[in-house]
Amino acid sequence: MDRKISLTFLSNNFHISESKLEYLFKDTYGITIHDYFLIQKIDYACQMLKNTNNKITDIANEVGYENASKFSAVFKNRKLLTPREYRYLNKIIN
Repeated sequence: MDRKISLTFLSNNFHISESKLEYLFKDTYGITIHDYFLIQKIDYACQMLKNTNNKITDIANEVGYENASKFSAVFKNRKLLTPREYRYLNKIIN
């Protein structure tokens, strides 16, 4: 999760231009490659927040964010809750 996979890396491995790869991915899945990876990282972070007591900083690092504040901002933008609020609500519900 913490590896940054570039569009160049993907296009080289699939032997297709970056623009064609972006177009085909969005045409097929309805979202950009960047958004797809972001969703995967946030979903993984959600699982970590629910199922572990790892520090939010450690979870941020595990999904590729060196800055926990940036991770929290991106998380809140996607989930409408901070990671801490998300963890707290999941503990109450479960």
